[in-house]
Amino acid sequence: MTKISFRLSSLLTLIVFIVACGEGQTHTTNSSSGDNEDWNVGDQLECESPEEECSNRCVDTSSSVENCGACGDACAPGDVCSDGECQLFCPSNLSECDGGCFDTDYDPRHCGACGNTCNEGQACLDGTCSAGSCSVGLEECDGSCKDIQLDPDHCGSCGNSCDSDQACVAGSCTFNCPGSQQICGSACRDIMTHPSHCGSCNSACNAGEVCMEGNCTTSCGAGLTECNQACVDLDSNPSYCGGCDNSCTSGPNASGVCLSGECEFVCHSGYNNCDGDADTGCETIGSCAFRYQRIIEVNNPGPEKTDFQVQLTLNTTSSVNDGKMRPDCGDLRVFDADAMTPLSYWVEGGCGTNETVIWVKIPHLDATDTRNLYIRYGDTTAESQSDGPAVFEVFDDFSVDTEAEYTLHSHPSWSGGQFNWITGSEVLRTDTSNNDFFLTRDGTDIYEEDVWVEVRAFPRDNDGVGSAIWGGDEDFYTCITNNDYPDRPILTEKLISITSLPTEHGQYNILLDFGNLLTPQNNWSIISMAYDGGFLHCAFNYIRQSATHNIGSSLEVAGWGLASYANDPAADYDWFRIRKFAPVQPTATVGDEVVRY
Repeated sequence: MTKISFRLSSLLTLIVFIVACGEGQTHTTNSSSGDNEDWNVGDQLECESPEEECSNRCVDTSSSVENCGACGDACAPGDVCSDGECQLFCPSNLSECDGGCFDTDYDPRHCGACGNTCNEGQACLDGTCSAGSCSVGLEECDGSCKDIQLDPDHCGSCGNSCDSDQACVAGSCTFNCPGSQQICGSACRDIMTHPSHCGSCNSACNAGEVCMEGNCTTSCGAGLTECNQACVDLDSNPSYCGGCDNSCTSGPNASGVCLSGECEFVCHSGYNNCDGDADTGCETIGSCAFRYQRIIEVNNPGPEKTDFQVQLTLNTTSSVNDGKMRPDCGDLRVFDADAMTPLSYWVEGGCGTNETVIWVKIPHLDATDTRNLYIRYGDTTAESQSDGPAVFEVFDDFSVDTEAEYTLHSHPSWSGGQFNWITGSEVLRTDTSNNDFFLTRDGTDIYEEDVWVEVRAFPRDNDGVGSAIWGGDEDFYTCITNNDYPDRPILTEKLISITSLPTEHGQYNILLDFGNLLTPQNNWSIISMAYDGGFLHCAFNYIRQSATHNIGSSLEVAGWGLASYANDPAADYDWFRIRKFAPVQPTATVGDEVVRY
């Protein structure tokens, strides 16, 4: 009779609304107090998560006794609705409010006490309505502080709801629950002890029975205690730890466990309790060994990029001088945007200076977007993970003899002309033949364009050193320091014949003159060259000063490599690499050093 009267009264109300209100409107509501705001017939009702529409009302089916788990599924008189299931009692860490079970520490509908609703824009933190942020390990979602590691409606991030047959475990929607638990509804339930899911989901014990080892029985066995129809071990059950009224709560990034009747917590995967404070839970992402951190903001002004090499430049002077970082940067680590996934990186040099250059390979950069990376250090016992081959398309630091991987190009009538791997020095050295020759890395012809080919070289006197693109039998385009232009590098086209004798030992066509830059002789210099859709690019120590030239035709790239011109005395090469090219490179902004804990 009550339900019929309610529906009749609702119908009368709807009739009044039809007369008084227009049609075709959209109305969004959130029944934080349990009741809807005014709603008009003809309006399109849009409920905010986690509520859904039930008979023209926005209802939270996880706590509504009239719609428990689904619209129209009412609980029996005297039961409560907890996590979308009808139960006899609320769990010990929740309070019964209007037939539903709520966490009055964090629920804005019942903040601190039943019926105490927070204002719009406020969150409920530790039982108090506040405009401030949530505590460590929780995030504000729809005005409520949520544990996104466990909440199926906000799993991993706000609004990311798990499917009805999944649970949220460690921030991921999963079909697997730990131990003897199974997914029942949208939560992991221990079917060995849960009276509403005894032996299997939705298999409830009768009044007066308890659930023991997955079976409904009238009494608990030895060593077990009855708590809310469940037979539990008070020494190990986190819901009834040491007593039926004591539940182990989950801390930030941590799950509560019961050890010998005392509540403890274990950190979620990837987190650690580095400060030793139980109130902050597992506050640190990653190892406690790396105490110091800097946030790197990477800005990609161009299109989407995949597995792209990005240069980071940071000041490590004080970090090294204060003993926070190893003098060789060997304890440095780089992590992706989730602050957990390690990224491949290579320390180019300058550790302990204000220009420490690091290259990192970023798996994905969205178009015209920014992405945060994390650099950590502080474990002076850590072994270096700087890895050039893992970062670049091709990388050779000449630490071992790799001559078999290269091809030497030189005119057959010229004497000498070769490179030598210097054991122990980890350099590639030219001979003193005063000759022109090129060394191409076999297999690099697959990189036909959109890459930088780079060398770090030490020219002496008027040596010519640099990088080169091989365009087939006849043409080598080079970005090189030339003895006719000793104060700057130039972009050239060098014509040499491999199959016939020219009247001269080749010819340089000067395609591009840098103008005056830093003198490269008797200094280590980085010389870069790229080919991109008919354009050649040249850079000296990463400076591109009017360093682009249109060759006017499509170049059939046969290989990439090193260039040497008239080296007497000999010149040294420290490394050779190939990395991806973009007309506008991503940029990186380095944040200040912070102490993580």
